[in-house]
Parts: sequence; structure tokens; C-alpha cells
Amino acid sequence: MIQVENVLEKIVSLLKASMQTKLDAIKLEEGDGLTLKAPRDNEYYIHEIDNIPTLSAIIVRPNATTVIVPGGTYNEDDHDITIIVIVRGKEGDISKCAQRAYRFTRAVREIVLDNPTLDDTIVGFYAKGIDYSPMMADGRALLMTVNIGVIAKTHGTN
Repeated sequence: MIQVENVLEKIVSLLKASMQTKLDAIKLEEGDGLTLKAPRDNEYYIHEIDNIPTLSAIIVRPNATTVIVPGGTYNEDDHDITIIVIVRGKEGDISKCAQRAYRFTRAVREIVLDNPTLDDTIVGFYAKGIDYSPMMADGRALLMTVNIGVIAKTHGTN
């Protein structure tokens, strides 16, 4: 069985390496001048966090693993994973915060789903769905989170 932690770390590495290039490509395609900075390397997590980052963060966390072909010399698993996009914005700028969240979500989906085979153990990513949270405000800042569901199909030998 390919351990879920290894899958999460590979997804984070892929996102770190590709995020800024993808955001720049989306900006060029949209042509509206909205510039987005990728989260800093220390703002990608494979676990929940207790402090909200300054502008944006990405959390990649497992939900469940289903063993498709168990044990022996070959195994195949489906890892149900949620990629959480967290975007903060200035109070009173709801549309800009939402637009940033939508662009980050698009970037994450395109990066992950356009790389169906990360290596010889991750053989496919499949989209499950997207859940957008309501915008939240604390009197100083806005916060929006988006949960992107994917299945990472893995196989390997023991």
C-alpha cells in the first residue's frame, strides 16, 4: 500500500512547483490584471492549521483510503483527498476576495488534474467536486475557503 502521507507530500510538491506559473497563465488568459501570488512554501500544509495565513494557504489532507487490490506483490488504492484553498481579503472587498478564491481553485484543479500521473506510484487523479464556503468576516478581514475533492489512484509493489 502506498502511504497516504507520501501521496499528500507529492501533491504539495507539485502545487509548490507549479502554482505561480499557473496563476500567471490564468491572469494572462483572463486579461483583467488581477495579479495573484502563490502561497509561500511554508503556507502549504498536509494537516489542518490553527492560524489563518496572511493572504492564502493550501491544505492537502486525507479523508479515506480504499484498498482496491490488497496485499500480495501488487496493490492498488484510492486515496480520497481534500485540497483546501484558504484566501483572505480586506474587509469590504468581497468580490475581489471571491475572485481570488475562484482563481486559486481553478489553478489547483488544473495543476492536479492535468498531471494524471505524478510518478510510477500515482497513476491518476480524478475530480470529486468543489464546495465553496460562505464568505466570513471578523470586522477587519474576509476569509473564504474552498474544498476541492480528488481521488488519487495509486499502485505499487510490495
